[in-house]
Amino acid sequence: MSKDYFENFTTKDYYAIKAVDRRLVNCCSLGFFCDVGGAGGIDAIRLGGQGVPGVCLDVDKNAMRKGKQLAERLGVDVEFVVASAKHLPFMENCFDLVLCFSVIDHLPGKQAAAYAVKEFSRIVKPLGFVAVTVPNKLFLVGTLMNWLLSVFGSLQEEERLDEQRFTCKELADYFGKCGLSVFKYDSQFPIVVGSAVLKFNLPTIILKVPLPMLKALFVFGAGIFSFADKHLPTRLLGARFGAAAVKSV
Repeated sequence: MSKDYFENFTTKDYYAIKAVDRRLVNCCSLGFFCDVGGAGGIDAIRLGGQGVPGVCLDVDKNAMRKGKQLAERLGVDVEFVVASAKHLPFMENCFDLVLCFSVIDHLPGKQAAAYAVKEFSRIVKPLGFVAVTVPNKLFLVGTLMNWLLSVFGSLQEEERLDEQRFTCKELADYFGKCGLSVFKYDSQFPIVVGSAVLKFNLPTIILKVPLPMLKALFVFGAGIFSFADKHLPTRLLGARFGAAAVKSV
């Protein structure tokens, strides 16, 4: 499936943000996979389109229904299951690859996030792979925006999900405690600013800034992030970061 298809499947800025997800998957050996919290199947269907069978899992029944319809229409081998990341309805050691992108940060507390990673380790085979992405606590702009959202609210308050932010060390600790060895870290800055970036990340107080000044700030910020995204010393400070790990034998 082409890049253009997935740019149309989501917004352009969301596609850019998910570059870190795609890079982490590319570091892993592909095989029977489970995409935890996969919503409408954007990642699962992409893998299915490459001839890789798998399961897309989410608590959102409506998203699962739409994803299943799209997969059937495209003829890809992906099953859709309604379940929680904290209680995966699968036997031990049954997947070659477990994916979880921007999901454990919405679970109720970091203890729940750690337990979800433990579940990923349980269902993946020995020498299988796990890839997870989360919001980066070290991305100071995002951490500030998250604090402002908690104080002033957002434009989409009725749709907004509570978000926890993590450091590399926290994520590495979650992996290490359940027999997963991290071999790759990656991060992504918001180098394209659009509706997906702003919908859930724009505090109402920002609307008080005059529009021309706001646009100038976005353009200036995107330029800085684009520069930082290309230089290794700052790469792990991006808005979203993640890790790919392999399960020990």
